[in-house]
Amino acid sequence: MIILASENEIWEMAKVRLQENLKFSDISMNLWFASMELKVLTENTAYFSIEDDFKQNIVKTRYLDDIKTAVAEILGFEVEIVPVSVEKNTFENIFICVY
Repeated sequence: MIILASENEIWEMAKVRLQENLKFSDISMNLWFASMELKVLTENTAYFSIEDDFKQNIVKTRYLDDIKTAVAEILGFEVEIVPVSVEKNTFENIFICVY
């Protein structure tokens, strides 16, 4: 039986794996990942909203591969990870322009 999870459920499960893989404290997890949301999941891409440009840059430069691994562990296959800063606009407005 296949049970489909929502984007939110997938991200919550992936965050548990991410914390285990990185051996992060709850404080570090909250600092970098608590405000991230998996907004759109396609067959090959996961789009995340991030609250500001600074955190988006940190995620892109330091944690993108780790997030990709954690999400793949939950989904059973790899997807591209696209973090989108919503500091100056809403995710929906940005996503319409990108997608």
